Amino acid sequence: MMLFSRHQNSNVFKLFKATNNKFPTSVSWSEDTNYLAIGYMNSELQLWDAETSKPIRILQAVRATNNVISWVKAHKAEVCGLKWTRGNILASGGNENHVYVWDLAKRSSSNFLHCFKDHCAAVKALSWCPYDSSVLASGGGTEDRSIKLWNVKKGTIICSIDPKALAR
Repeated sequence: MMLFSRHQNSNVFKLFKATNNKFPTSVSWSEDTNYLAIGYMNSELQLWDAETSKPIRILQAVRATNNVISWVKAHKAEVCGLKWTRGNILASGGNENHVYVWDLAKRSSSNFLHCFKDHCAAVKALSWCPYDSSVLASGGGTEDRSIKLWNVKKGTIICSIDPKALAR
């Protein structure tokens, strides 16, 4: 599998070629199109700079000493959901039932802003509130059957909704 990107001059180029059974499972452009987040089956999450076509952060394992790329421990299973805010905050959902929130402005930090562990199934559905960028909605899988709203400024849950209960 090859992933392609496009520069502002409309030239399309190969960003990378997947090898060794390391395939992307989710991709998401930042709203300003400066960054591309790529999630992998092996729980790795990469952030790429679209202008330089180079990775700027790889989220997995341990932090590297390189100033350009930092490595951090995060998802322990497939990264299956990614969503950006307008302010370059990235939410990632995983098959280990966790939601991580990352601030791209803090690239030198090896830490995520928040890790929400309230789901009991894979988190694939993520969406930021269109009028309040501090509110994130996450949807758990079949076993979880819930939509959770999070306040990412405070790192707290606002509410949990069972969509099946709403249909009654």
